[in-house]
Amino acid sequence: MLPYAATILFAVLSSSALPTAADEGPARQIVTRVNEGWPLEDFSLTDQAGKPFTRDNLVGKWTFVVAADTRCGEPCKQCFAVLAAMRERIARTTKAPTTQMVFLSLGEESAEAVKSYLAQYPDVVALIGKPEATERLLGDLGIAQAAIGVGKKAEVSNGYAGTMALIDAKAIVSGQYMPPYEVQMFTARYLKTRGRR
Repeated sequence: MLPYAATILFAVLSSSALPTAADEGPARQIVTRVNEGWPLEDFSLTDQAGKPFTRDNLVGKWTFVVAADTRCGEPCKQCFAVLAAMRERIARTTKAPTTQMVFLSLGEESAEAVKSYLAQYPDVVALIGKPEATERLLGDLGIAQAAIGVGKKAEVSNGYAGTMALIDAKAIVSGQYMPPYEVQMFTARYLKTRGRR
């Protein structure tokens, strides 16, 4: 059982998200930070090259996980855009080599379909496996029921599109990030989280 009681939820106003006539207020970037986190159980999936990928592949790196399928659309584009921009911002730091991005494929899609989808995101590692294996990892990440959107425009289409989990270098779930994203704030939150561990 995941320690949800130890989770602190807070919202921060995004500096670039000013209200418009159609909105009821400014958009929020929601970050769920887990005080101590929880360790991931071991898992066995394959990457888009067909190589095994297990919990051991997470150890020693900080990993952002985007869980969706190739029909994810705009929510995933936003995730990959903010991750790419964040990578660019930290490129000259010692944090860059130990930061990785993972796409957990939740659809029953072929490795070729996933590989084709991620062709525009060369730094992203895809994880592919049987539905029971990917669903178990999704549950371990604690993002299966995350709400999508803000205010009255919120949708829960697949319950997790656009939500990212952050796993630390000891394979411990350290937080979750929910859209909308603002690169400067996202990067700052990530570096602050790393500084605490």
